[in-house]
Amino acid sequence: TDPLLLFTPSYLSFGYVPNGSSSVLSYNLSGMNLTDGPISITAPANFTVSLNGEGPFSESVQVTYNPPTLNSTSIYVKFTPSETGIEYNGEITNVGGSTSKNLPVTGRSKIQYCEAKTNSCDEYISNVTVGTINNSSGCSVGGYADYSDISTDMMIGQSYPISVTNGNPYYGSDYCGIWVDWNNNGSFYDENETIMISNTMTDDTYYSTITPPPGTPVGSVRMRIRITYDDDLETCGITNYGKIYVDPCGITTWGEVEDYTINVLSSSYGSLS
Repeated sequence: TDPLLLFTPSYLSFGYVPNGSSSVLSYNLSGMNLTDGPISITAPANFTVSLNGEGPFSESVQVTYNPPTLNSTSIYVKFTPSETGIEYNGEITNVGGSTSKNLPVTGRSKIQYCEAKTNSCDEYISNVTVGTINNSSGCSVGGYADYSDISTDMMIGQSYPISVTNGNPYYGSDYCGIWVDWNNNGSFYDENETIMISNTMTDDTYYSTITPPPGTPVGSVRMRIRITYDDDLETCGITNYGKIYVDPCGITTWGEVEDYTINVLSSSYGSLS
């Protein structure tokens, strides 16, 4: 019978880990019909391995055993991204006992936001103005536009007016929602992240104010803006104790969604002109 190595689970997916941080997962390695060892385990770039969950972690480790059987052994894997906005993919090699097997590993330092789009444009976002952002556009294909390469600076605790213009308004029926992912965790549902939900327009434009709250980490964060028709509120969000709820995620029939970037600065940074 051929020598065989076995994994549980069959792959490791670390998901999102911010640059400068790390995360540890593990897999169980076992084997049968093995010849003399040891099993040499080697990790790809940005991943390290250890036989102890507390470390130390290194590029490779060796597992000894009494052939022909390798009893289930925990292998700890640390993912440490070295750049922001990168998808990391590789394989941990397990070689020895006259056989080998690779374990796929993945991780990313790029935040993946929920899908948000529409099936058809009628009302749409024709202009967004806040700070140094002044972006005019038609309705995007698919009802979603990624303008995250367009940004403005905001200082923690300072207020900034924002205006969102509706390119084809239905007064009283079109709602506008604005959200900012202040804690940069890929979600718009956390406390203080809903800036505005309103169906009130003046001259086809919604108005609000954005104030980065105390405790906001310094750095670049995502702002999402959505205009939707109120017939979509059952899909996009429903009334909750009399309050209209517009969802930053999901697909609606009408409207448009746009994403931008806010560069959060410390309150001690100085005055912005």
